[in-house]
This record gives sequence, structure tokens and C-alpha cells, in this order.
Amino acid sequence: VVARSDVQVFLDADRTKEACGPKEFMRPGTPVNELQRSGPMSQVVILDANWRWASKNECNGVQNGPVWIVSDAITTDYPARKTR
Repeated sequence: VVARSDVQVFLDADRTKEACGPKEFMRPGTPVNELQRSGPMSQVVILDANWRWASKNECNGVQNGPVWIVSDAITTDYPARKTR
């Protein structure tokens, strides 16, 4: 899942084309399936479980296929486990 609130979604690994509107951010806790990595970026399929881009905020870039996000935003430890 995505664990940060400042994660933008791009159509390319070079971050030249935003997948949605300007400065659109993913919601923390959004599940993703990582397909590949390129430098600091990961190509992912997003499961819009938090309905971030449904109806009023529709984003075809997210709904039509894989997109790119920063790799360090992805974790399997969400919410973070407390350490003793």
C-alpha cells in the first residue's frame, strides 16, 4: 500500500506527465500492485479502494492502466506496527 500523503501519480517514470490533475495526491492506505521499477519510481496498478478518483474526481490515467509513483512510498507495513 501507499503509506504517504504526498504521492503524485504519473504516466511516465520520468515524471513529465501527471496521470490526473495538477498536484493530485494518492490517499495513504491505497493498495497498489508493483509491476516494475525504474530508478526511484515504480510502475503500479492502483486499486482505488478509498474512492479517490471515482465520479467527481475521475482520473482516466489511474482507471485505464498502470501508472508511476515514487517507490519509497510503497510499504507492506501499513499502518506501521508499533515497536516495543
